[in-house]
Amino acid sequence: MAEEIGESLVGSYLRLIKGCEIVTYNQRLSKEPNEMGETDVLAIDLETKTIYLCEVVTHILGMVYGSGTEATLSRVRRKFQRLTEYGRRAFPTHERIYMLWSPYVPVGKVTTGLQQLIDDLAEAGDSLELQINQEYTRRVGELQERARLDTKNYGEPFFRALQIIEHLRR
Repeated sequence: MAEEIGESLVGSYLRLIKGCEIVTYNQRLSKEPNEMGETDVLAIDLETKTIYLCEVVTHILGMVYGSGTEATLSRVRRKFQRLTEYGRRAFPTHERIYMLWSPYVPVGKVTTGLQQLIDDLAEAGDSLELQINQEYTRRVGELQERARLDTKNYGEPFFRALQIIEHLRR
């Protein structure tokens, strides 16, 4: 399955800003055909032995699943439980950084629930970074600046679109 544009944004950031040599999309979390789960973006920085495992939620009107806040937090929690289990199993000797990327997460119950998830994962020795709201915007800004200065095609559709926009003849 091809990556979605939000996933391409994250992959572009990890490849071009963080310096990851390997970026893959929709990586299954199990080789068993009936087991569910995938990570939207998995990136590897070979030099630092850092693995980035990312969940990408590109809901323009807010990160909401199902019937609202509780359903959203429950789904995100399950996704990261599976993701951390996979990360520990697949990359036991690497630093693992888990990320949630979303352009719009309602501030309040959802962000409070995400902070609780960060705390719970930290207790288990895992690190979750939120790239949401203003942080998401800052990351896109970093890519925009890079696109303004760079014309090389890296094979990342989102970044290429930024380059085209940045180099339009006005």
